[in-house]
Amino acid sequence: MFKENLERNIIIYQLWKKGHTIDEISFDTSIPRSTVGYYVRKFNKRAMRGDPIVFSGEREKGTEEEISLKTVLKYNQIKKINAWMREGPEALDKIYKYLSIMKLTKELSREIFPTKDEKKVLAKYSNQLLKQLMDDTEMLRKTETEKSTSLSDTQKKKRKFRVIQQAIVTGKL
Repeated sequence: MFKENLERNIIIYQLWKKGHTIDEISFDTSIPRSTVGYYVRKFNKRAMRGDPIVFSGEREKGTEEEISLKTVLKYNQIKKINAWMREGPEALDKIYKYLSIMKLTKELSREIFPTKDEKKVLAKYSNQLLKQLMDDTEMLRKTETEKSTSLSDTQKKKRKFRVIQQAIVTGKL
């Protein structure tokens, strides 16, 4: 798969947003008309659905607190690497391993952690599943209630006795 040309797509998007036509964008930027047309159609579809247009290379924006925390973490990583570099050539192996682990972690996190869209779908699905479980539980309660009302007095006393007996054995009473 080819890496997305982020700069080109942002230029096309900015001109599209200003109301330029496909031909105008293609002429002004020397980007092939077919490429411009492809991305303009893509932008139009997203705009029609009301989806935000986010480029894959753009970073997610967060609160100022989240951004400052990420900045401090990055600074600490650089500080650690600089300290090791001052140790001399014997620390190169340690630096290499550390950077390799960081790179691997970054690459794996793209595969492991859910994207915003995946989180939305998961939340929706989780809510549906939870609702279904609650409905099933309520139905079971109703069924149990109906069973207990249809039991004779003797059966009710036996059931109550077994419950009390079980509570005594398990130490809950």
